[in-house]
Amino acid sequence: MADRLAVKSFREILSLVETEIGSRTYEIWFREVLLKNLYRGTLTIGVPNLFFRDFIDERYGRMIGRAANRVLGTAIKVEVKVDPELYRKHRENISAEEVMDVLDATPAVDKDADLDSFFVVPENEFAWRAIRHAVQRQEPTFNPIFLAAPSGLGKTHLVRCFRTQAQLDGEDAPKVLVTDALQFTSHFTMALKMKTVDQFRSFYDGFGVIVVDEVHRFRGKKATQVEFVARLKEWLESGKQVAMASRHRPQEIENVSQPFQSQLHAGLVVEIRPYSHSSLVKIMSQGLGPDRKPLREDVLKALVADCHGSLGLLKRCILRIHAYAALLREPVTPEFIAKHRGDLFGASRGSEYESIIKASAEHFGVTRSALLSKRKVKSLRLPRGVVVCVLRDQHQLTFKEIGRILGDRSHTSIHLIYNRYRGEIQSDAALCDLMTRLANRRTGSSPFGDS
Repeated sequence: MADRLAVKSFREILSLVETEIGSRTYEIWFREVLLKNLYRGTLTIGVPNLFFRDFIDERYGRMIGRAANRVLGTAIKVEVKVDPELYRKHRENISAEEVMDVLDATPAVDKDADLDSFFVVPENEFAWRAIRHAVQRQEPTFNPIFLAAPSGLGKTHLVRCFRTQAQLDGEDAPKVLVTDALQFTSHFTMALKMKTVDQFRSFYDGFGVIVVDEVHRFRGKKATQVEFVARLKEWLESGKQVAMASRHRPQEIENVSQPFQSQLHAGLVVEIRPYSHSSLVKIMSQGLGPDRKPLREDVLKALVADCHGSLGLLKRCILRIHAYAALLREPVTPEFIAKHRGDLFGASRGSEYESIIKASAEHFGVTRSALLSKRKVKSLRLPRGVVVCVLRDQHQLTFKEIGRILGDRSHTSIHLIYNRYRGEIQSDAALCDLMTRLANRRTGSSPFGDS
């Protein structure tokens, strides 16, 4: 139980939060929160359910931390947890059951991972045809097949179709192994420690199809890359079908060896492009899961602009909208989306980060796509360094968050960029001025806020 001083401090913290976000938004999200504990630099807040927990932690966690720092005069870690008593009260006052049903409606990865349930549009048609060709064991054989696509475009769904089809075919089908780069690395590292490498290598003998997801996560793991290249050659020579998926094309995966990249290029490399607005609307018009009615087309059109061509992101947005609508007991309409866009998605922040990237690219005379690419040319290094330093120092984003914004880079590579350019920028008056102007960017303004 928190003492009186902690309760008084918590009220002051919430008062600062209300001042920053406004009374209306505060009433929705903080009316029912309570102080669970304030101990050893950690502020623990109780909320009614998982939806509140995730939303408050994501949208307001840093804000609460800053407010706590001002009130208490020291750095505070904020933890948001579901409180059982608040949950019971919330069930009586608001349709929390419907909110939780929506949050639990996210389909499991493997649930519908078959070719028939994959909605084919121009951006993914070639990838779908290539996987269907391989799954149905048609001639000629393409081996290995490498799918490249940003997160949320369906590449994992497609490569896992091998296992689903094998289950349907029964005893006649080759045995399928589905793994990913982190699992392979973990098993190989353990085999080295336990001196069971021979058993590790023989483990794959019993499979006719091997699917390896998240291949980009081999980056930086030199010994594992060597082992994977050797195993991949062995699998191909023995006639096993190999399918791989990655967020990046082989030549764009950072911190991997040339033999590793060459081996990934040995077969068919297929890309899935980010979906157009019309394709996203067509796909989601079919509904989200077997038990959920599709959203109206005008609602979908109001959403797709915020999803940057990602089907996975759009699905998460829709789940969040249903939960938020149930919480407020309002119908889901285009007006509802417009009214609550900032609270639901943080669209203004995303747009602000995008404007920083565009302004940096324009200042240094490079394109946005080049700045976000995996190209390692000298002309792109400083523009990236400036963006990283702005997002880190001025917006307090984590290296992982910055990595996602800058083309799905690893937090390690962002950390390296930050350490490389922070000192150089701080010692250069012109770059410091540029940093300040970028940090003060606002959506819709001219590149550096000039009138």
